[in-house]
Amino acid sequence: MSKTFESPAATTRRPFLHMPVPWVFVLAFLLGVGVQFLLPLSSASASLSPLVMIAGAVLFVTGAVVAGWGLVSSSG
Repeated sequence: MSKTFESPAATTRRPFLHMPVPWVFVLAFLLGVGVQFLLPLSSASASLSPLVMIAGAVLFVTGAVVAGWGLVSSSG
């Protein structure tokens, strides 16, 4: 029985493939915290508030639709 091993180049091209999924979410959150720390939104950006709320709602609904679609299509 032969074992196949991935070359080191293959694992460096896909570093998150072997990482548990919750850690990818944690790293994405920490990346967002870092961006917020470097480029904070001030109270002077109140004019952007409705735009940010709409963008957040669109992203949430898109994510909910994709998750629901995955749930419905995998249960059959």
